[in-house]
Amino acid sequence: MSSKSTFADDHSLPSESHICRSESVTAKTSVCEDTYRNYVDLLDTGSLSDDSDLNEAISRSLVDIQPMLEESCSLKEILKPLENSLSSEVVRYNITRRNVWDGTVRAMSRPNFSPTKQMDIKFTDNEGISEGAVDLGGPKREFLRLVLEYVRDHSGMFEGPQGKKVLACSIAALKGNSYFYAGQLMAMSIIHGGPPPQFLSPVLTEALICGPDKVIVSAEDVANEEIRSQIILIRDASSEDALEDAVSKASSILALSGCFRLIDMQNRGEVAIDIASWYVLQRTRAAYERGLTALGMLSALKTYPVQLRCLFVESIERLTAEHLENLFKVHLSEAGSNKYHGECITLLVLERLFAGC
Repeated sequence: MSSKSTFADDHSLPSESHICRSESVTAKTSVCEDTYRNYVDLLDTGSLSDDSDLNEAISRSLVDIQPMLEESCSLKEILKPLENSLSSEVVRYNITRRNVWDGTVRAMSRPNFSPTKQMDIKFTDNEGISEGAVDLGGPKREFLRLVLEYVRDHSGMFEGPQGKKVLACSIAALKGNSYFYAGQLMAMSIIHGGPPPQFLSPVLTEALICGPDKVIVSAEDVANEEIRSQIILIRDASSEDALEDAVSKASSILALSGCFRLIDMQNRGEVAIDIASWYVLQRTRAAYERGLTALGMLSALKTYPVQLRCLFVESIERLTAEHLENLFKVHLSEAGSNKYHGECITLLVLERLFAGC
């Protein structure tokens, strides 16, 4: 696994130091929601004008202000209500590092399992006893890192280049309900303090946010090389003869996708998009999405896509001095005191250090 990326512990969430800064749909007590409600309360029916144009303008402003308020919420504010949904009850996971998925599925299949329960991790291939549910992240973070690596690289549920994974179609995974478990584990990792699953492709993430019908999938998004080349041949056919040959070569995938329409030079591009969309988004996404609803994660992603998208898509943003400065909140001693003078010198040294980033 040396050639593949791993989940770094310093990407674990939630934490105040996570660089990615900007739900609970059921918990509407955040600062953003309170601000919105206060605004609405000012506009009770008794204060509305009889002017229809004015009322229409007010209605439009109510629609326009909600996305602005949602974008102003920080990642910490969004995830806090989801964290608060965790209970004090405990579920034990007996995990073998060589077969982390087997122990995970056994734990999640028990009647007493719930994603809201605290995770008590014991690696049975190590000597010693479990640290219990409140383990300060050690065994739990390692478990979540290992199981997400398995889901990403060895489960057969995802395919594609590193950092741009899309859902594959595995009959064994479908029969074993593994797509559902994978979605649950991703939500649990984020809310229970593990690493975020930052390996999904942008097109899959957008489908989770907006729905597959609002996402255009290109042939280049198809991970399977043979299927991708067949779709490209249809899309780029330059003549009727070339198109007929391309359709013949792609007859299997056309039948599987339910595309029995007449394909001609006018609609070949549309057909290529339809096949790519079915292949990438429609085969196994429903089972995966069902698992991702755990702990309100999918609802939060749909409501706050700007802030939460970075939990699922690999970030290419460079670490800058501004990022580092934003990790700290300065509390200085009283101005003029000896401590104040020393603290200012320390801040100057830190700023010079950050400037080298």
